[in-house]
Amino acid sequence: MINGYEGGLKMLHIKSFCCALKMSWINKLLDPLNFSPWKTLLFSSIQRWGGDNILYLNKKGLDVLAGKLNPFWNDVFCNFSELKSDIDICDKNDVLSQSIWFNPFIKINGNMCFHSQLCENGIFFINDLISPDILKKKHLMNLWILIMLILIL
Repeated sequence: MINGYEGGLKMLHIKSFCCALKMSWINKLLDPLNFSPWKTLLFSSIQRWGGDNILYLNKKGLDVLAGKLNPFWNDVFCNFSELKSDIDICDKNDVLSQSIWFNPFIKINGNMCFHSQLCENGIFFINDLISPDILKKKHLMNLWILIMLILIL
């Protein structure tokens, strides 16, 4: 800021201020002590896409999901997407920690995929597919085999 300047909002950079303000909503969203009604409403609407796991989506996945939300949350999640770094896969753990859904590296017929039944049953990351617990759920076995074939091919 310039000393001696009178007037204005005395902000350094309006775009940075707006980005920080939007990111403050992500901070409020992650606060476990915040039990506001807006948070319950948002989580009920994003539960079908993975609940709070959606923050682990990559940039393209967040942009796709943000388009399914109301304009306010669309803006917040698009802003969060812009601040996320690009996917940098260096080893096996980087691959296993990737989300399956809305992942630009996992496509069916050229489209990023999403399966609500698998997501609701706790399968969100590639690592979830190789979890021994998932193999105990017999009703998910056919879907698990299908996803594994897609990932291999």
